[in-house]
Amino acid sequence: AMSRALGLGGEQMIGRRPDSFVQAAPSPDPRYPSEDDWLMAAGLEIRGTERLGRMPDGHYVWWQRWKTLLRDRATGEVSGLVCTVRDITEQRELERAALEAAENERWRLGSELHDGAGGTLAGIDMMLSALGRRLDAGGGEAQELAQIQETLRTAMQELKGIARGLAPVDLEHAGLHEALRRMLEQVEAASGLRCRLHGDPVPFTLLGAGDSTQLYR
Repeated sequence: AMSRALGLGGEQMIGRRPDSFVQAAPSPDPRYPSEDDWLMAAGLEIRGTERLGRMPDGHYVWWQRWKTLLRDRATGEVSGLVCTVRDITEQRELERAALEAAENERWRLGSELHDGAGGTLAGIDMMLSALGRRLDAGGGEAQELAQIQETLRTAMQELKGIARGLAPVDLEHAGLHEALRRMLEQVEAASGLRCRLHGDPVPFTLLGAGDSTQLYR
């Protein structure tokens, strides 16, 4: 099964360390050359963790891994290690596709709210402003109209907040850095806390839409 998965013959694997023909997980302790050596020395095991691994031909796959120690029956000392892996690349790709589909739908709804309903409310606000200029400034109608406008503008701000929550990162024009800066401005305005954003803007081509939005959330 391992020969089929890696595209290698048995003669290329038998009797050799796994890290000589497949990318091994690094050891968290620099004293040991690989994760396997560290696990055996520390007496630890791994159960169902996931890791991105590089195949001999250069492409990457997602593995779910179990690493179980072998012990000498007489002494109880560690004598080896059994590693069982399962290729979950297709599962991870399906999960990523589902996340992207959900994110795209949120973006669509956010854009429709901002450009559709938001634009309509902005138009109503402009018409009310024009009507207010024609009314007697001292009359009751003008005061009532001003209250209506205030309520309308509050609703517009709430709508913008909902739309921004659905589609927070203006990837095409601003990107993640600018979206975070705007978010901090909102936090400052709402809480009075002083916020600072440290870091350089990351190019959209390097980060991508899905990663940018996930980091923002």
